[in-house]
Amino acid sequence: MVALDLGGTWIKGACRPDSAEPGAFQVEKMANLSPGCANSRQFAIALHDFCLRLTGGATPASVCIATAGEVSPDGMGYLATAGHLGIMGTNEWQACLRAQLGCPFWMLNDAEAFILGAAEEHLVFPAENVAALVVGTGLGFCFSKEGRWWKPRRRLPLFGSLRTPFGTYDELASAVEVQKRSGFSLVQLFTEDDAAAERSKYLDDLAGMASGVCCLHHPDRILFGGGLADAASETRFPLKEEVEKRLVNYLPRGVRLATVSCVPNSNRLVLVGALSIAFENLQADAVRFRSSYESLPTESPLRGIETISPLKIVERLWEEEQKAGRSIYESLEPIADVAMEIVDICKKGGRVIYVGAGTSGRIAAMDAVEMPCTYGVPRSQFAALIAGGGSDSAWDIESNHEEDATSVPDVLLLQPGPGDMVLGISVSGTAFFVRSALVCARRRGARTVLIHEAPVEQMFFDKSIRLHTGLEAVGGSTRMKGGTATKKVLNWIGTCAMMLLGKTRDGWMIDFQPVNEKLMARAARILASIHGISPGEAAKCLAAHGNCLRVAIDSIDARKNGRLSG
Repeated sequence: MVALDLGGTWIKGACRPDSAEPGAFQVEKMANLSPGCANSRQFAIALHDFCLRLTGGATPASVCIATAGEVSPDGMGYLATAGHLGIMGTNEWQACLRAQLGCPFWMLNDAEAFILGAAEEHLVFPAENVAALVVGTGLGFCFSKEGRWWKPRRRLPLFGSLRTPFGTYDELASAVEVQKRSGFSLVQLFTEDDAAAERSKYLDDLAGMASGVCCLHHPDRILFGGGLADAASETRFPLKEEVEKRLVNYLPRGVRLATVSCVPNSNRLVLVGALSIAFENLQADAVRFRSSYESLPTESPLRGIETISPLKIVERLWEEEQKAGRSIYESLEPIADVAMEIVDICKKGGRVIYVGAGTSGRIAAMDAVEMPCTYGVPRSQFAALIAGGGSDSAWDIESNHEEDATSVPDVLLLQPGPGDMVLGISVSGTAFFVRSALVCARRRGARTVLIHEAPVEQMFFDKSIRLHTGLEAVGGSTRMKGGTATKKVLNWIGTCAMMLLGKTRDGWMIDFQPVNEKLMARAARILASIHGISPGEAAKCLAAHGNCLRVAIDSIDARKNGRLSG
């Protein structure tokens, strides 16, 4: 596999043989020829020759290119780029390069590659909200929220393009522009006494950018990467401390101060992230659905149903739902088995990660967010990946081929491993977003489960749960019987697992947080029901124990047991 990092000044590259450890590679550089190339074909030829130089002349198995600019969800082209990238910021050279390489080829944003590389080397953690500011020729930015990309409207936040009276953030942060303005390279800026005034101004600008990130996204951590981080590391300049002490004064009252980290060898991390994408996408592509959609049971309708009366339509829909409900009986054993596995995972501190596209993704997200508030499990223990992104899951997320896109970047950010379960949901069984997640997670040791209706032609998971719902009343609309059955299965899996974990008593949930008036009243009723006391006594007991229902139950249990033993 080959990874390239197309910077505005330098192009960095690395090659990793299949048998090598993920981090086992040497970085090579060449000057970026984009501004000097007469056309896209010349640029593509230069990149092709560089790839062959990295592989020793062999055709690479796959290539991933990290680049400044916003990349389309399928990794096949640019959506937006900065003007200073020249030919590199166009889409024409990619078609030329693909034709010359003759191997799978993907692209991703360099700031996202940096975050993925940091995740691969355990420098960031899924429970964190992390912002990356990657400073080189320009300013790259991305944000991850608790291990998931945060992209409202499915677009990368173009933070570097924000304009101030003194220029864009791209221009203010840029190592190249700093040298043009001040005459100092970043290394000189951090080391020479004559550069003190320019250094102070530059640090103020960086802190101002960090302040903007804090106000917009409320991160736990801000990672500085790129040539800026490498220059600070090389000169042992305390960039973290200098930015943080300025940042304190720039934030409005009540806005949380993020921790600043300066990540050394950050250019190498970009290549680590890109190599991981090149490798994992290659494995996942082998299980892409390539058969006929016409043969899927979910694609056949109940013909003529719309011609009958409204009451008859509803009766027919009810009849179909009853059939589907009875058919799930065939899957009760695997449902119970998966619930038992989740018990084991939760006891050991592992995670359950749901993956879905469209309706399946929304149902997955609903279940993931309801588990903590219903049963008091940690928020980090249940997560959902939705094709199109969680930020827009309440709106249309089926308009840009999200189901067909790889989920590998999303999975790598969450870093599933042997202690976790990845539960993919695809009623048709065809969604590549789900398939790629299961392949990537399974290869990394996570337990994998597919919930589906249609039979699948390849085994890319450990276990499956068939829905047995058959044809839909409206052909292709798996939001109906398929969606209802999916929700039932997830309800049963989660409820069974939580019961076995002791999260219920006498049929009541006892680990929820009573955070509003309705829930406070419910907690009092539950306590009164379990222990046979009056609602008033229950309310007083709850108040005495910090409104924690389980603690109040255990307190009364202890008193009763004490009286019995006495």
